[in-house]
Amino acid sequence: MLFGYARVSTVKQKDGYSLDAQRQRLLNAGISEKNIFTDVGSGKNTARKNFQILLSKLREGDELVVCKLDRFGRNTQDLVNLISDLGNEGIYVSVLDGGMNSKDKMSRALMVIGGLFAEMERDLAVERTKEGLAEAVEKGVKLGAPSKSTPEWISKARELNKTNLSAAEAAKALGCSRAHYFKLLKL
Repeated sequence: MLFGYARVSTVKQKDGYSLDAQRQRLLNAGISEKNIFTDVGSGKNTARKNFQILLSKLREGDELVVCKLDRFGRNTQDLVNLISDLGNEGIYVSVLDGGMNSKDKMSRALMVIGGLFAEMERDLAVERTKEGLAEAVEKGVKLGAPSKSTPEWISKARELNKTNLSAAEAAKALGCSRAHYFKLLKL
């Protein structure tokens, strides 16, 4: 039996591999809708909810199809272990991009190499993000949500404090926590 798996890191992923695009490719590959499992989350580990459900349904002779290797996983060791464990159970993995199938020794080797590149790509993206954030901080860019401790907020908190509202109601009216409301009153 054929099963398909699709994954995106974020709901708004725009790299041409949206869940809908992956699902359509899997349907075009002959996989029935009920046998396609999807997740939204990082591929760095295999503890994804629907992926675990899918793994529990696979039986000897089944084939798991993904559109792209990095949709399956980005941690090389997990990827190698997963392909090996599935292979030991008589379950094969096919990757539409590249035409790889774990039934073939050369394809298995290419999957490992592809996994190494996917993991390296992820590590480089994390590194670039950290460097970009550090550079922004050096240039004085303030990261995170704007402060709610502005003079306007302090003034609003003091006005609300003069009313008959409870602290919880005043905080809700301000759109902040009770703790932050009390902090504003002290400023």
